[in-house]
Parts: sequence; structure tokens; C-alpha cells
Amino acid sequence: MGAVDTARQALNLMSTYNVSQLPVMAGGECAGAVTEATLMARAIGDASSLERPVRDQMESPYPVVEADVPLERFSPLLSRETPAVLVRADGAFVGIVTRYDVLLLATGSSAWFPKIEGLDKDGVFAFRTLDDTRALMRRAGPHPGQGGQGRPTKRDRRLIRRFTEG
Repeated sequence: MGAVDTARQALNLMSTYNVSQLPVMAGGECAGAVTEATLMARAIGDASSLERPVRDQMESPYPVVEADVPLERFSPLLSRETPAVLVRADGAFVGIVTRYDVLLLATGSSAWFPKIEGLDKDGVFAFRTLDDTRALMRRAGPHPGQGGQGRPTKRDRRLIRRFTEG
């Protein structure tokens, strides 16, 4: 999402891809973020906000981590105030990990996922199912937070409590 795109465009993207937040990019960097809740609240109070650029309505940018950083090192960055972390590899943004993604990983659950062209390419990962996450983990190599065979570790269970209890 570009900084000059409108709130209406942002909400349409969120609806199309069944997401509740988007990073706002400017000059190849994350300049901020927009959330469905914030944009909808503003639109209810002032319908003209839908036609204003997201740069005028965005919140703080999401933290950025390198692709080789293990989940247990960046999951503490996620909170109600910071629902996502951007992932960068070789200087380019390659993904986004949300609190929901961490919860799915920790519980071994799966989620609905839209059909997106290019997901079948080598090195592209969806982060929507445990199998997707396992494929990414195999590509990245072993790390100590896997929980073995998809079973949550004590740390995974603490993360689940943190994200579900507030």
C-alpha cells in the first residue's frame, strides 16, 4: 500500500485479502501502518476520510526484522499496539508476520487463504498454515523454538496466553 493511496483503497485491499492491517510503504521503506479498525472508526465519524490518503491517517510503522531472525526473537515485538512485524531479506521486504500467524504456528491451526498468483514459486511462503510455516522453517534451517513435530513448547503456550488474554 502506497502512502498516497486512499483509505477506501486500503479497506478494499483488506477486504479482498481478509486482513485487518497493512503496512504503508514510501520510498521502499515502511512509513507507517493502517488498520481496519482505525479506518472504519474514522469513516463512521467522517465519511470523507475514505477519500484521503493513508499517509494522513496512518499509525506508527511496524518493526522490521531480517528473515533469518528466529520467531522467538521477534515475537516479543508483537502486541495489541504492534500487530505485525515486517520481514526483510537481502534489503527487500519479503513478508509480514502477524500476531495471528504466531498464534496459528503455536497451536498448529490453519486459516483460510486467498488464491494469490505466484505463491507456487520457489522461496515464496504464505505463513497461513502450519505446513507453510514448516516449509519456511526447513528453508531457513533449524531453530530452538519449534516445539518438535508441531507440539507447542512451554514458550509457545506462554505466547498463546499473551496473545489471547491481551
